[in-house]
Formats: sequence, C-alpha cells, structure tokens
Amino acid sequence: ALLNNIYIVFPLLSIALAHFYIRTFIKTPSLRILFVIVCLFQGSLGLYPSIRHICAEITLGLFFFCLTHPGKRFWFFITGIAQGISILAGTEYGIGIFIIICTTFILFCITNEKIHAKKLAKFFLSGLLVSLMPFISYMIYHGTLITFLEDYYFMVTSFENHSPPGSDIFFPPLPQISLNN
Repeated sequence: ALLNNIYIVFPLLSIALAHFYIRTFIKTPSLRILFVIVCLFQGSLGLYPSIRHICAEITLGLFFFCLTHPGKRFWFFITGIAQGISILAGTEYGIGIFIIICTTFILFCITNEKIHAKKLAKFFLSGLLVSLMPFISYMIYHGTLITFLEDYYFMVTSFENHSPPGSDIFFPPLPQISLNN
C-alpha cells in the first residue's frame, strides 16, 4: 500500500496540485498543459514524503484557485472539505493552512467590499464542518474529545524529546525560547 501511495497516488495528486496552481496564474490552456509536462519531465512532482504534506498543498492550491474565481462558491465548499482532510491528515500543516485562510478571509472582510467574503467563508466553513463532523462525533460518542484536545495541547506546547526552538547551538548570542508549561 505504501508503494502504491508513493508511486501512483502522490504523483497524480501532485499533477492536480500543479494544475490548480497554474490555473491561478496562466489563462492559456496550452501553456497550462506545457507547464504540467515540464514539471513531469523535471521530476518535480511527487516529491512528498507523506500524505499530510500534499493534503495541505492541495488545500492551499484550491484556496488560491478560489481567490481568482470568487463567483464559484462550490469550490469554496470543496476547499473546506480539503481543509478538514488536511487537518485530519496532519494537524501541524492543517492548522497552519487554516490560520492562513482565516486571516485572508478577515482581511477580505475588512478591505474588499466587492467580494462578499462572509458568504464565501460560510461555504468554506460548512465544507470544513462536513469533513470534520464524523471525527468529532466519533470522539464525542466515545467520550474522548476533551482528553484528545488536552493531550494535543500539551503535545504541541511541550518539547519532551526535542530541543527548544531558537536554541543557542547555531546562534549563541540569542536566548533560548521555551514553550514549556
């Protein structure tokens, strides 16, 4: 199954990712196809070590595509579903992408009056809720949601097996940063 994912599924998802990125920036279909072919021949597609990386990248690519096509609300819903999958696949990447997307929506609500960012955010959040609801309801049913959130918080804020970020190994004059509770 691992070989199937590495050599078949990841390259196909990488091609879809390259297609979403190039659709954002180039409008000519022949140049899009040429870009994907060049990426294939250069071997730059499919270099993802695990599914959590590519889920977050596809979510970001879908969101860039949605920003260029704000009238297509269905894609905001699909982006929300992809965001939920990326949170479930790897929370460290999924939460980061979620913060970026929410910050972008807040900036659009403040600065842009032509795009109805609140409506688009509702489509995005409903897609996110649809994809996360089975996991959340499973955790609630078994009574482990609060314990999971507490354990996840302590895992993120404490570095038991790692040195703290910003340690003075590489930068001796800088103080160490401690995130321990």
